[in-house]
Amino acid sequence: ALVADVAPEQARWKPAPDRWSILEVINHLFDEEREDFRVHLDHILHRPEDDWPKIRPMAWVEERRYNDQELEPSLERFIAERRDALAWLDSLESPDWDAEAEAPWGTMRRPTGPACPWTRSAWRRGTRCSPSTTRRGSIRPIPC
Repeated sequence: ALVADVAPEQARWKPAPDRWSILEVINHLFDEEREDFRVHLDHILHRPEDDWPKIRPMAWVEERRYNDQELEPSLERFIAERRDALAWLDSLESPDWDAEAEAPWGTMRRPTGPACPWTRSAWRRGTRCSPSTTRRGSIRPIPC
């Protein structure tokens, strides 16, 4: 419903050369859901001793030609991937939400505060764990 009346040219419009279009944002969310959030959480929970899985989300915008995609199928892919992620979260048996893993910028761990951003409810709200800086390695929930 959010993009129901968005024309193709509007979906591709960028407010500035260094800003993203609606299509770029939606396709980015799809790739993040598929290749970042779940992959990294699975790594933290099940293989923390392995090297941190590398991703290049900023490069994907051009490499994967996000702005050449169609809006409706892009949105459908993202929604389907989010459903798969929620089903995966539901399938976890007794996950250790206090698990930690080393990332290139520091230790990834559950932040202190009222809610763990890796929980199903946080995933539904669109929050996630993200480093507040790449130097300190501290993390905080941020909106997607």
